[in-house]
Amino acid sequence: MAQRVYSILTVARNAYLTFTLHRDGTWSLHTRAGPAARISRAWWSVHLRAREGVKDIRSTHVGIADVQEATVETPLGPAHTITVEHRPDQDGCVLLWRAYFYDAYPYVLLAAGVRVSAEGYRLQRLSPVGIEPPRGHVLMEGFGPQWTFLVDGWHSWSFAGRRYEFQKQPGTRLLRFDGPMMFDMAHLPPRDRGHFLSHTMGMLAGKSAWSMALLLGWVRQWNFVGLVEVKRAVGSDVSLWAWADGDGIPLRPGQDVWSEPLLLQFIPPRETDPLGDFAHAAGVMGRARVPERAPVGWCTWYDFYQKVTPDDVRRNLQMLREARDTLPVEVVQIDDGYQAAVGDWLEQSAAFQGQMEALAHEIREAGFRPGLWLAPFIVSPKSRLARDHPDWLLRDEAGKPVNVGFLWNTFTRALDITHPEVQEYVREVVNTVVHRWGYTYLKLDFLYAAALPGVRYDATVTRPQALRQGLHLIRQTAGDDVFLLGCGCPLGPAVGIVDAMRVGPDIAPHWWPRVYGLSRPWRGKVTYPAAVNAIRNTLVRYAYHRRWWWNDPDCVIARVKDIRLSAQEVQSWLTVVGLSGGMVVLSDDLAALPEERRQWVAALLPVQPEVGRPLDLMEHTVPETIALYLKRPWGEGVTVGLFNWRDEPRTRALQLGVLGLDWQRPYHALDFWSGEYFRITEGYRVFTNIPKHTGHLVGIKPVLDVPHLAGSTFHITQGGEIREWVWEPPELRFRVVLGRRATGTVLIGSAHHRLVQVPSDVEVISLADDVVGLYFAVNGEREIRVLMEA
Repeated sequence: MAQRVYSILTVARNAYLTFTLHRDGTWSLHTRAGPAARISRAWWSVHLRAREGVKDIRSTHVGIADVQEATVETPLGPAHTITVEHRPDQDGCVLLWRAYFYDAYPYVLLAAGVRVSAEGYRLQRLSPVGIEPPRGHVLMEGFGPQWTFLVDGWHSWSFAGRRYEFQKQPGTRLLRFDGPMMFDMAHLPPRDRGHFLSHTMGMLAGKSAWSMALLLGWVRQWNFVGLVEVKRAVGSDVSLWAWADGDGIPLRPGQDVWSEPLLLQFIPPRETDPLGDFAHAAGVMGRARVPERAPVGWCTWYDFYQKVTPDDVRRNLQMLREARDTLPVEVVQIDDGYQAAVGDWLEQSAAFQGQMEALAHEIREAGFRPGLWLAPFIVSPKSRLARDHPDWLLRDEAGKPVNVGFLWNTFTRALDITHPEVQEYVREVVNTVVHRWGYTYLKLDFLYAAALPGVRYDATVTRPQALRQGLHLIRQTAGDDVFLLGCGCPLGPAVGIVDAMRVGPDIAPHWWPRVYGLSRPWRGKVTYPAAVNAIRNTLVRYAYHRRWWWNDPDCVIARVKDIRLSAQEVQSWLTVVGLSGGMVVLSDDLAALPEERRQWVAALLPVQPEVGRPLDLMEHTVPETIALYLKRPWGEGVTVGLFNWRDEPRTRALQLGVLGLDWQRPYHALDFWSGEYFRITEGYRVFTNIPKHTGHLVGIKPVLDVPHLAGSTFHITQGGEIREWVWEPPELRFRVVLGRRATGTVLIGSAHHRLVQVPSDVEVISLADDVVGLYFAVNGEREIRVLMEA
């Protein structure tokens, strides 16, 4: 049989990829360097709704009328664009498509568009990518019948993690109760095995750690919800789609409406930052707000919950003042419990009546920044607001209030943020709490309420646009200097407005979810408050930190009372927070926090700029090997979290080659929590009998032939705090910068040199033949000078 020949319209190349546009309305993409990978015969489409029904226009079903190529300036730099315009269909609707090709980047951006010729059309979907066997294929080295897919959820608490092709996407049987707190209610998870739906981005890979991966990610979601969908097909084939949800908005005749850009990138095996290029591109395209630093905080929630009183705040405020030199907190944040009802933010509960302004003043006078929890788009039906203004509530097509979930022992409601009177109300609330009361740090919670499906006052606005309207309104009213932390918030639409974002479910004083005192029936609730759920999302969403905002893993809890976490499980949580590089917010009653555990928490400070990367993102649902790469004046090193998240003890090997280190040379290693020093000389170290839900935090540094840093106990990074290191024989000079008072040990690889002089208050500890420890105190920062002779 003669093989059909597809004519080529145009080809674009850079150092990484070759892109081919075919005359039949398909495109192909393949790698030019490194492992072979290819997308073959992908198409694009638009779905419309008209009075007579649904219209699906696919690129392979209508001929191409014109192809234009140009060089355009984009936020990512100059791009070579290929724009396709199809012939009008029988109703005059025109399908559009565009590719952006960059010389400097190993990816391509794609967008789909539409132009209608008459009134009456509503936009359902814009899909720049569709790959369906047997014609279209994803062909990658190492990709076979067993594959994995990285799912990212809709908002802060939604599941993010790896799924195998034989698994199901996590769902719920209590949709009315917890659905909005878990999912995008417009696009619920598929129920079939091997069928997954991901928001923001998705990554497809083979089961082996050595396989290639294909990343698809929406680099901006200001206007449309962006999704990536994959479904198991015959054999090793998969069907793959990426589409923007048009939310049924009406289209104006003659106007071109485009999806936002979708990034496609092949990721080579063992890439240590597989989501990095996507996160960078999305941050640039979304004009991300990334403060130079995020304030360290203390929050009332995880010890006092809704029973908090002004006395609780004042007592801890005093203790924070007294502990400032060892535990330098900057923000004191009052959480849920001060308001009369959810929605009635300017009316206080009996305990806080008339004290909100005074408390902010007291916090400020004590030298801290006043912070306040606020859920501006969610309403309790028991509130005065819901009773007085029922027309402000978001409603469904039947006219009933939209359900936001079962919270505060009731089914809560959402405000329609497109309603002018609601906008004025939100302005009043924010203006009062910021400019009259004086709270300049706002934790904004349950923000997904503004983006729920519903019939809005302004029917031309999509769900992400509604949410951004509300967030812009808050930002404009609060001012640019107010720190905004998003929580329970759809991720993509908030880029460029918030300073920080919660990236996982609530932490909790227990490992697995617990409801009404029971754990086992709820273990599958991957979005419920639980240590394991907070850990998973924090690690999986590592790449957004300091590219889109500051990641907020959630509060640090280290107490010994009212907690079901073992001491080692607490250390696991502190380790994940420290390796994440994200925000540090305490939430224990300081009066009940033992000194030893205060020191555990203090070891996270100051927060270092590096971000720990999961090296097994596609191998485990909860990543187990996290590497934080450090580069300082003393040289380069890696701090590794090696975890056992299973429910039974386990043996694991720390392999230098996996970390990208030269396994043939020796390395110093320091186990942070145990304080054990050891040498790695054969490329690996085996840890036996690691208890459940715990691990080892190991600082690894090369053995050198001059006096050098071998480790440090001052900070969880084990070297990030050492900002100066100068060897000018016979003097070694280094500086420890902590911003707090502490004692600890700096380990020096002596390289067969002998210490002959140290400061009088420095204790010398012999750790190995050529390793010594210097134990000393630091008050903020300290320079140490020692003399060493060969």
